[in-house]
Amino acid sequence: MESISTSDRAQLTLRAPAELRTRLADAAAVRGLSVNSFVLQAATREADEILKQQRELYLSAADAEVILKLLETPPKPNAALTRAFARRQKLIDA
Repeated sequence: MESISTSDRAQLTLRAPAELRTRLADAAAVRGLSVNSFVLQAATREADEILKQQRELYLSAADAEVILKLLETPPKPNAALTRAFARRQKLIDA
């Protein structure tokens, strides 16, 4: 974990039932961490996973095959696409 200067830190307060606090303290002790470090590491891992899932696109093998086929042999432009390109060209030439 990278070092963060004191001025870059912000306090985060959590309220939790006593039973949960005990569980967190026990788990942190197993890892040799403070409860604060344990919670920050766990929360960081979860946040990274959530953001990764939100940012990445996963395709099945069948979906990937469809996309590859479309890239290799794209369909011919329809009338609406042809008109859109013509309008774009007029804007660029103007």
